[in-house]
Amino acid sequence: MDGLFAQTESWEDAVHSVQSNLLFEFRNQLPPDVIAEIARESVEQFRQEPVRIRTFIPLLALRVARDRLRFSIGSQKQPA
Repeated sequence: MDGLFAQTESWEDAVHSVQSNLLFEFRNQLPPDVIAEIARESVEQFRQEPVRIRTFIPLLALRVARDRLRFSIGSQKQPA
């Protein structure tokens, strides 16, 4: 998995890498469109920052998105 991240060439590649990983990991827990949107937002969050080295952005975005998705799942399980 980390090898894919090191080869990321564009922001769209980063989004695709993050989405692919998250869609596999959360496939039975959340709708694919929700997963894809959070993945895109997480990559875009890093795109807004002045970053000189982009190599690890997909990995960092994956961690941020994964935390957001886990939080989303956890909040769905708690009674209202």
